[in-house]
Amino acid sequence: MWSQWYGKPIVKFNINYFAVHRESAWRYKRPGDGDDLWLRSVLIYSMEDVEFIMNEFFKTKKTHFYVSTNRYDWRITGRHPTRFVGQKEWRRDVFKNAEEEGGFVTGKDAVFEIDCAGHDKRAWLDDWEKGIRVSQDIVKALPGHGIKKAWPVFSGSGGIHIWVPWDQLQPLYEDTTYFKEHGMDYAALGEFAKEFVAEVVFGTGGERGERRQVNLDGIPVDVSPNTKRGLIRCPYSIHPKTEYVVLPLSKYDFWNLKPEHIDKKFSIKSVLRNIGLKNRGMLNVL
Repeated sequence: MWSQWYGKPIVKFNINYFAVHRESAWRYKRPGDGDDLWLRSVLIYSMEDVEFIMNEFFKTKKTHFYVSTNRYDWRITGRHPTRFVGQKEWRRDVFKNAEEEGGFVTGKDAVFEIDCAGHDKRAWLDDWEKGIRVSQDIVKALPGHGIKKAWPVFSGSGGIHIWVPWDQLQPLYEDTTYFKEHGMDYAALGEFAKEFVAEVVFGTGGERGERRQVNLDGIPVDVSPNTKRGLIRCPYSIHPKTEYVVLPLSKYDFWNLKPEHIDKKFSIKSVLRNIGLKNRGMLNVL
């Protein structure tokens, strides 16, 4: 089913539609290695890059596929590093050199990573019902912060990711001291995105949680996708532990989502059979 999914032209189209001008990274267990290891990173610039990545996927199974919330443009530096690099090489060669050459980040999306279902299976149904309600409350609060576009995505496992695209955040960012003092520095963008997510959650009645989390009605909202590198599961990829599709939600699906829909709507077979993927892209629910 993995090859069938990633081999479909419309799946490649949708991954390219979303992931272009972003870093992608993936990891999997290699024979003899104990834990999941970061294997490769690359910047996606075209469908050819997506095709290359898909071919890499077919060599393995159970692959985690991530993209960055940052948006990049290497034309700023005059270089286009489509080669694949390891984790250490990415940090040393890509980020360090880019900083020395004057920067390459052109924007950053903010993401609310809402952990609807905890590890306690006995509380799974209640957690999902509450998590869905929290996700909807966050989206309802966004217009009050000047946001007119939000992209909800089923995480492939136990949560919902609410993306706020850069074109909505840019006017807010340019009015901050982060921008005035640091410009388009990716660390400053990360601080701004984390602050934005926390501000929305606190304004909806949330509170500070552990480490990189804030809480709303007992449901954790992780702000780690908004750090300076900002990796999160790529929409239209497959979550290797559940084999569900990380799928953008339509307005109808988001506002009518029920816990019992998870098994029915997001398996690879169900998505291919029941959901029209053509030109689906990322879907606004506001």
